[in-house]
Amino acid sequence: MRSIPAHTDEFRLLDLSPKENNAIDWSDFLNRPALCPSAFDWSDLVAEKTILITGAGGSLGSSLALLLMDNFPESMILLDRSASNLTALHRKYESRSTIFPEIVFMQGDIRDEELLAEIFFKHRPDIVFHAAALKHLVPLESDPFTALQTNVFGTIALLQMMNCCQVEHFINISTLQSLENQSPMIITDPQASRYFLSMKEAAMLMIGSLGIRETSVLLPELGSPRKIVDLADFLAAKLRRNPGDQPIFVGLRDGEKCSEDLTYDYEYLEQTPVPRIRKVGGNHVPDAGDFVENLAQLHSIVMDRDRAALLGALLTLVPEFIPSPALLRCLD
Repeated sequence: MRSIPAHTDEFRLLDLSPKENNAIDWSDFLNRPALCPSAFDWSDLVAEKTILITGAGGSLGSSLALLLMDNFPESMILLDRSASNLTALHRKYESRSTIFPEIVFMQGDIRDEELLAEIFFKHRPDIVFHAAALKHLVPLESDPFTALQTNVFGTIALLQMMNCCQVEHFINISTLQSLENQSPMIITDPQASRYFLSMKEAAMLMIGSLGIRETSVLLPELGSPRKIVDLADFLAAKLRRNPGDQPIFVGLRDGEKCSEDLTYDYEYLEQTPVPRIRKVGGNHVPDAGDFVENLAQLHSIVMDRDRAALLGALLTLVPEFIPSPALLRCLD
């Protein structure tokens, strides 16, 4: 599923307590119906299944894990490289009063192929939700090799294990960022706009996508984008914060866009059996042989940290890719 940023690091938000967050009716801001594919019985989709979540300690991974616990899978493996994130998730797990499936909390990195082999051959997951990724733009462009090792080749390692172990469903969740607590509000540009959805909506859509039985790029029906500054004004009004706490505009950073494009010009959206989830059609699918060869070349370049060759390899694989000035400076 091509997930859309719930909130991006375009915007640093005032400190929201759980009580404040729960008191806000986000539909007032989103101006659309909630994205809940309720026509499907989720318990049937996950019942008696073994589920692996990578990046399980992150904002979306943890929301997904907690929601799945209420749908009674047979067992869950929750993998994250952050011990503190896993500890926080474990505390939430222990505080719940519902009946739990068997849950294994594992600290580890998706780049560790031996660890992945151990997980897949020991636990034999039926469903994999892949939410582990490096997400923050500035450090990623400062070290694109580490970004590619995790976001590309870590994902490929998971896919290889999936093929070996006959996983029924693999849901790859596109990069998603969440709010960070900070006051005053820091916004890159007054005109910056984004598509929004709540963490609960994103988690529900991940589970609902299991009802689509084909390999697809999926996109929720998100309505119209909203300006980041409008979100700041909405929250200030709802939370009755200090009206003198005005946003600070810092300007777009290298590689950041003022607005989002969810599809390429040559792509189009099709209906799916799941309400509120669309399939992206018209994708350009490269020749399999050429793709594997180009990917192997990129892997060698990444392992050698070959700055001179990296940009050409990326453009060969993704001709639409436009490198930012920051990335060009890094590779100079």
